[in-house]
Amino acid sequence: MTHHEEDGAIHAATEDLKNWLTRQGLKSRGREELLRAFCERLVNHGVPLLRMQLAQRALHPEFGGIGFTWTRKDGMNAEYFGRVDHKEPHHEWLQSPFHALLTSGETEMHSVFSAQDVSRFPIFARLKAMGATSYFAHWQPLGPASDTAYEPERPDAEGLVVSWSFDGAPEDAAPY
Repeated sequence: MTHHEEDGAIHAATEDLKNWLTRQGLKSRGREELLRAFCERLVNHGVPLLRMQLAQRALHPEFGGIGFTWTRKDGMNAEYFGRVDHKEPHHEWLQSPFHALLTSGETEMHSVFSAQDVSRFPIFARLKAMGATSYFAHWQPLGPASDTAYEPERPDAEGLVVSWSFDGAPEDAAPY
């Protein structure tokens, strides 16, 4: 396949996914089902997706957040995270790429699991053991942008964080 043909195939797959996602959103599918089906469609379109994780804060008296993790092997899993109000945040959260992304003020992070990245983020060693070769994370703030640093207890620190782990050559995942 030539580079031009590959670009055309990626464009066609992207259009198909956008149209499918719009139709599913109009049908009011549940979150878990929508995310599961979306990840499966990505894989069916040739994206070397191994794992996807999406998390957001929850306005709930018992839970501080909700997360969804999909893996090609195990499918979709939902998880509720405890509140950190007046408590120390979990050590695992403080060493996570999501925490680093949110506190950095950046909206994207990419890694091919360098030794420095693996030592900084313990989850990267687990992803490598699963066969992952690259990682991409994105924070999508909701509401007005702010110049202030992210503080989990602030009500205007709302948004979604999502990560994608790939198991093909990093350049195979780059177009997506």
